[in-house]
Amino acid sequence: MKKTTKKTVIIIISALLVCIVASVIVYAVVKSVYPYNKMWIMGKTSAEIIERYGEFEHFSTTPIYVDGLYIKTTAGYVLKEKGNGLFDPPSDVFFLISFDENGRAYSINDHQYRLGG
Repeated sequence: MKKTTKKTVIIIISALLVCIVASVIVYAVVKSVYPYNKMWIMGKTSAEIIERYGEFEHFSTTPIYVDGLYIKTTAGYVLKEKGNGLFDPPSDVFFLISFDENGRAYSINDHQYRLGG
């Protein structure tokens, strides 16, 4: 094999490895945020969201539950739990949904850490 051919093969293999590593990192980040469809959630009632994704796992405010809907409340789901590893978050990470006085989602925070650690 010629010297330039070996060099070309090494460059191609290196580029493929970089692409694989980058893909794994992107997949890990996307997977942690996108089990929930933000566009679908906006404007939906808490009952519709619970029907699709299950009961809320966390409340950032004291829940107000009226006529089967959470109103003036921020609730959500745990995206990633606190861990002790090098790449683990320092506290739980939440996908939080804020509801207005009519029980409809008006705001989403998809990477909220627990305040105070």
